[in-house]
Amino acid sequence: MPNIRIDRPEYNRLNDKQKNLIQALVKPEADALQEFIESELEEMGELEDLDNKHKNNTYKNIRKLLQSGLEKEDIIILIGLLNIEKFSEMDEDGFFFVDEDDAQAQCENTLDFDCTNFKWTLRCVKELEEHSAGEIQRIVRGIQSRLKSKAKGRITQKQKLKDWPRIKRELIKEMIDDDDGPEEKAKALMEI
Repeated sequence: MPNIRIDRPEYNRLNDKQKNLIQALVKPEADALQEFIESELEEMGELEDLDNKHKNNTYKNIRKLLQSGLEKEDIIILIGLLNIEKFSEMDEDGFFFVDEDDAQAQCENTLDFDCTNFKWTLRCVKELEEHSAGEIQRIVRGIQSRLKSKAKGRITQKQKLKDWPRIKRELIKEMIDDDDGPEEKAKALMEI
């Protein structure tokens, strides 16, 4: 269910899934902005926590929107429209007893983004490609590191448990010959 009421052609052409995703995309910053405005520019806690609490989920929602057929430019336009509508709602509800320019300046000075224009969400949209490349590089480096460690004989408990059936078969094949007696076989199995 959409949180921000909006009746614009750009928004109405979206299917329900896309509407829910775009609403979910702006929700963290919209809620943080509302808290900030309601507190008369005193409470910035939710705005400060956007990166720590919401960034990964925001990237997931952007990816889902892109996979649903929207273009990056469309997402940016929709965020702008939702921002305008959020301010209209807050104005109708009587939240604008603070100066919008003061709110903008305080956000930029403290947080390095303008929350009054959903700049954090817009920045996430623009940084998605860089973030995705970083994630891929991190995964590749992790795989390479685990392979190097494994090649040197250093494996983690998780790797050992995963590979143990194969390793055990190889050790049995290596340590036990067909001509070994029952005692030698039992001794070799104990060593394994």
